[in-house]
Amino acid sequence: MPAAPTEWLWANVPGLPDTIDPQSQFMLDWYWKPNPVPADFIDRERGESAATPRQAWIGVLRGLSAMDLTKVAPMVQAPTMILWGDQDGFFDAASQDAVKAAFPSATYESFTGFGHNMFWEVPDQVAAKVVPFLEAP
Repeated sequence: MPAAPTEWLWANVPGLPDTIDPQSQFMLDWYWKPNPVPADFIDRERGESAATPRQAWIGVLRGLSAMDLTKVAPMVQAPTMILWGDQDGFFDAASQDAVKAAFPSATYESFTGFGHNMFWEVPDQVAAKVVPFLEAP
């Protein structure tokens, strides 16, 4: 994980209450996106995430903080596709360079103007890339 999002997560996750408000600033920030998605969809997503127990969020934080894909990347034998929205608030361009270096044979798709969850913002564009990849022999 890049330093800035890791610091944000460490500043916010340990202090989460046991019952998380789906409209809390944490949830609004967690689900930030540069482009609108249907309100009923994103409200449902925030509600599901807010229902996740606080300890699970702490587990995610610890896992993300300790994860180093460069150690396991050489073990990946399956065809791999990496998707990135260039407005991703968690993983910046430098992160993408590291991922590309760790998975040099991966198919890489970048979505200009979209965020971390670009598949919510432009599902048709993402599907147009993912479906042929999955259908390839």
